[in-house]
Amino acid sequence: MNSISTKVVKLDLDFILDNFYKPALWGKKWTIFEYDGYVVTFEVTDIKLTDRTVGYMVELYKDGVYLENWPTRYMPFDKEHRNLKVIYRGIARAVYHVINWYEKRLIMMQHDYQNAETLEEYMREQVAEAAAEFLDSLGIDNEDVRDAYIDAQVDKVDERYTDGILKEYEYTVLYSLYLAWFYFADAEHFASDINKIEALNKVDIEALHAEIYEKLDAIERGEFIDTIDLDEL
Repeated sequence: MNSISTKVVKLDLDFILDNFYKPALWGKKWTIFEYDGYVVTFEVTDIKLTDRTVGYMVELYKDGVYLENWPTRYMPFDKEHRNLKVIYRGIARAVYHVINWYEKRLIMMQHDYQNAETLEEYMREQVAEAAAEFLDSLGIDNEDVRDAYIDAQVDKVDERYTDGILKEYEYTVLYSLYLAWFYFADAEHFASDINKIEALNKVDIEALHAEIYEKLDAIERGEFIDTIDLDEL
């Protein structure tokens, strides 16, 4: 069995915050986490003198290939305003977000998500067509009125199968990466997240799949019926 390499490095934030203005730190990246080919880096991005804060960003790589980053967050550089525990947890949460966002991208490339997207698009198109036909029957041809009405009816399509797929698959695609980071970074702080991950990986998502495939089959057979009631004019 091959072992999985894991490495967590705790940043010397006092050193960084005391020396952020030195060119030697500009453009420097610190590797703060390694797991199974994944690498998370930390770097100082900018300085806000009016707020007396230093910006930082975390990035995610896999086998040396850039995957994702989480936008700049800020930490105070004045010693009297430093709470290292809060800053460390902010960094830990930023790492969670970059993993989570990358996982969403992976889910969106999966067949189930693309099927859900196809279904949602079809339902929106059906409502738009029905709304246009209704306006035609009333002899309304003003483009601004038509666009506003059709958009309002399409907005009523509240089935969000893509959201359901994202929710059901969340924490399952990169399950071990999440847990490795949570346990090594701050298991106590992430206790509720750990419990959620472990619980979600036991969820049966077959019901959602069945509903999506059933409606896609109905569309294929020409038997799909939407249930949106158009607004009266």
